[in-house]
Amino acid sequence: MKKLLCIAFLFFAGQAYCQQCKYLRDADGQEHKIVYFPNTKDYYFCGDPATPRKKIAPGETLLDKDCDCTGINGPLSPTGKVQPLGPTDAANSNIQFDFDSSILRPASYPVLDAVAADLHANSDKKIELDGYASSEGTAAHNLRLSRDRANSVKTYLVNSGINPKRLKVKGYGETHPIADNSTEEGRIFNRRVEFKVE
Repeated sequence: MKKLLCIAFLFFAGQAYCQQCKYLRDADGQEHKIVYFPNTKDYYFCGDPATPRKKIAPGETLLDKDCDCTGINGPLSPTGKVQPLGPTDAANSNIQFDFDSSILRPASYPVLDAVAADLHANSDKKIELDGYASSEGTAAHNLRLSRDRANSVKTYLVNSGINPKRLKVKGYGETHPIADNSTEEGRIFNRRVEFKVE
């Protein structure tokens, strides 16, 4: 039985990186909605995932109160509970692609290296690579593109020494978006490959 480990899943030391919606009170007493990562104890401001994540600084306080980050990063828990990881930077996210491309970005290499390391350390583990596309173009084209993206990830992992029999590839085209396809910012996050453990 397959188990989806976070929407944007990353194997690393057998854990999945997840996020929480929190409020942060800064040194001036102002409160800000943030996306907080309990595994790495850093954050970025809601709706601004392109900025580098940072640690909570002296004078800043992480508040445990209701929060709802909604936008290009998708909805998060209004109660602040851990939710599936949404699209963030390449260090802790799914594998993303440029428009109409199945070529891996160099920023994805550390993620894939971590996946390969986990698979080497857990020789009985098998994974499914699920490719997706944004909504531009025809459904048939996007289906092919999504498969090509998943195969690009498979090729990288095979070249890293992983037995191809442990890797299953599927393409889902433009279905199951995790961000708003009506905006370019959202479409960027929908061009992706996700991982599932079988």
